[in-house]
Amino acid sequence: MRFLLFIMIFITTVFVAKTAYSQSIPPQVAPPYMFRYVPETPWGPMLQFRGNFVAGVKNDFIKMLKLHPDTEIVSLESPGGLLTEGYDVGTVLSDNELDVWVPRDGACISACALAFIGGWEYKVSGLLAFHAPWLPKYDGSMKLMDIYSQGMMTGGSQSFWFALNGFRAQFFMTIAQYTNRDTFLIITNTQDLMWFLMHPERTYAEYLEIKPMPKSVLQGNGNLMAHIMQRKRLEVLRKKGEFNFEGSTGKFPTFREMQELHQVK
Repeated sequence: MRFLLFIMIFITTVFVAKTAYSQSIPPQVAPPYMFRYVPETPWGPMLQFRGNFVAGVKNDFIKMLKLHPDTEIVSLESPGGLLTEGYDVGTVLSDNELDVWVPRDGACISACALAFIGGWEYKVSGLLAFHAPWLPKYDGSMKLMDIYSQGMMTGGSQSFWFALNGFRAQFFMTIAQYTNRDTFLIITNTQDLMWFLMHPERTYAEYLEIKPMPKSVLQGNGNLMAHIMQRKRLEVLRKKGEFNFEGSTGKFPTFREMQELHQVK
């Protein structure tokens, strides 16, 4: 009887200990992004990314590319995230000479757009949106020079990043002058993004050249982007069953009307 009682106490103690131990271990939280490898597309093997640019995403990109070394193009869909991760992922794309694509019913915004710029060849079928970097931790006790120095650092980094990837100064200047936290420079096709690129020679004179922008390059807020994405998704539905890789060539006459309706004052 005593032996049986001892066994029961022992089992209960082990069970309680295991329960307490398991409760002390935090559950594994899945990252707010996902990867998917597509072995066959018209452009070759593709790695698809969808989610937020949070700390650690660059390392997972590297892991996935090691797992699928035949990847030739990366699809990007993201609302953005950390500025530094955008630069880091873009550097990984550049170092591996990977083409990049925004799907027709997808959007690549903020930090994602900066990562996109690091790609080798650009394919914009969906929405690509840039804005001036912003720092959310300002408060009334901060010294003015500290704010200025942080702004100069982030702005300087972005200017350098665009120039490094072959874009004329007009691209950064337009983003810096006409966008903010809630207002974006919106690209809806490959041709408009390529318009900002320098020729292969990349002369200083060309870098400083200012030209009239295509009318299909837009400035707007989240409302305008929502309308654009609704239009893009209708394109996908009309072409259901196709691989949606063709750009839209800027032929969206109603976008200008949308912009007038939703322009940030």
